[in-house]
Amino acid sequence: MYKLKRWPRLKAIAKSLTSGSGIGAACKAAGIGRNTLLKWRKEDPKINKLIENHLENQIGTVEDALLKSAVGFSYDEVTQEIVKTMEGTEQRKLVKKVTKHVTPNATSAMFYLMNRAPKRWADKRALVNNIVATVNNSGREKLKDIPTALLKRMLDYANNGSKEGSEPGPDNGNGSH
Repeated sequence: MYKLKRWPRLKAIAKSLTSGSGIGAACKAAGIGRNTLLKWRKEDPKINKLIENHLENQIGTVEDALLKSAVGFSYDEVTQEIVKTMEGTEQRKLVKKVTKHVTPNATSAMFYLMNRAPKRWADKRALVNNIVATVNNSGREKLKDIPTALLKRMLDYANNGSKEGSEPGPDNGNGSH
């Protein structure tokens, strides 16, 4: 019986999440606190699945927008004016329609590629910095079991980028993959 009382609130949360709100705003729109929703999600796997599905859809929407920003896109900008008809009613009239182009955003492209294809688009400087930090922070002990040839290939890969067959991989100590 108590679960039936939850349904209108869950419906309001789902509607808010679908329209792009975050969890906090969706809870507020439904008139409940975040902790209440958290409790409901822990108590009922169906509620948790419902919320997870909505959050996953939001991620998909953001991914689509990020890709669109990365590659550029076009849209139609429509200008209308309201005119009075002979009968005295108001009607919208198309004044002009212009196709606008948004150029690709390099930062969006870089972010997308580094996250979706990290083997090809990883930030090589970050890899070098991680290796250096490990060595500098008494990490020599951690690195002692890694063959020198592999460490050299990793540094070379990080400094020179990906070349066909140059990615560091499993190593048996003799320098071959």
